Amino acid sequence: MPTLLRFVLCHAAAGFGLSALLVGGLILTNPGQAGTLLLGAAGHWWPAALLWFFVGLTFGGAQLAGAVMSLGPEGRPGRPGGGRGAPGGLVPVALRARAPRRH
Repeated sequence: MPTLLRFVLCHAAAGFGLSALLVGGLILTNPGQAGTLLLGAAGHWWPAALLWFFVGLTFGGAQLAGAVMSLGPEGRPGRPGGGRGAPGGLVPVALRARAPRRH
């Protein structure tokens, strides 16, 4: 399997796993009878499945975005913030600036 495809699938699966935990916790804790409503809606399980799917899309996208932004140089995990760093190993230098005189 190509590296990029494996990267996307692993992080999307992590988001859907978190979604399963959230929806399962919502059904088990039943705040405001939300779990009863989800499981008892006309005798179907579709509302709970749709909630899991759409929350999974949201969490999967957020997980994937966070993983992409934390990639280091040349797409390798490591340095937070990603980017290439300063080209050629340049270092910032402090310079003096003169302010215009006020009369």
